[in-house]
Amino acid sequence: MDEENKDDQSTYTHRLFIGIVGLLLPLLLWLISGGRPIPPLSPWTPLESISVYYYTGAASFFTGALGALAAFLFSYRGYNNSYGCRDRLATRIAGVAAVLVALFPTGAPHDSLTLSWWAPYMAIIHSISATVLFCSFSFFCLLQFPLSDP
Repeated sequence: MDEENKDDQSTYTHRLFIGIVGLLLPLLLWLISGGRPIPPLSPWTPLESISVYYYTGAASFFTGALGALAAFLFSYRGYNNSYGCRDRLATRIAGVAAVLVALFPTGAPHDSLTLSWWAPYMAIIHSISATVLFCSFSFFCLLQFPLSDP
C-alpha cells in the first residue's frame, strides 16, 4: 500500500465498478429490453421506472446487476479513518437494500405480466428498499465523498 493512500482499504477499481454499474444500469436495461421485447410492452419505449424492467427481457440482467452491486457493497472496506465506520455501515445497508430490491419486485406494468407468486406486500418492500438504496448512494456522493482527502 503506498503512503499516499494509507487509509484506503478498498481499491479505486472497486469504487469505480460500483459507480459504473449504477450509472449504466438504466441504459443497459433499456437496450436489453428493447432487443428482447415482451408483449404487451412496446419495444424501445422507456418504462416508468427502472424497477419495472424486472418484467422485460432484461429481468435476468436487472437482478444480476443488483446482485453484483450488493456483492461489491458488502465487500467494500472503505477507509481506515474517522469516517470509515460510517462508510462501512452505509455500504452494508445499501447492500441489503440492493438484495431486497432484486428479491421483491415492484408491481407489473400490465395485468398480463403479473407473476403468480407476486403479492402486494412485495411492492412495499421493494419501494422501501429502493428508497434506502438511492438514499445510500446520495449519502456517499453528497456527504461521504466530500470528506475524502484529495
